Amino acid sequence: LLPSPSPIQAVIVPGNEKCISLTNRLRLHGFDVYPIRSPTVPKGMERIRIILHTHNTEREVFGLVDMLFESMKDDWSNNFVAKGGGRLPHSRL
Repeated sequence: LLPSPSPIQAVIVPGNEKCISLTNRLRLHGFDVYPIRSPTVPKGMERIRIILHTHNTEREVFGLVDMLFESMKDDWSNNFVAKGGGRLPHSRL
């Protein structure tokens, strides 16, 4: 998640194909998210745009976080281990 005090949030998902694939998966589960791909953003900085609304329930927000985590944990784990971090903690957040 990129730092932002706004209701518009972004999650970095490097690679156009990976970004589009994850966006489509989230949309299939009812989330209104949008891929922001290169060349709009620099290559490797592709992201999924998330807009939080006052009508979103806590359950919806946590559902989105859970889906993002589950969809990306292998990439995060591989990057974490590659940088000498050992294993990821078991926390879901």
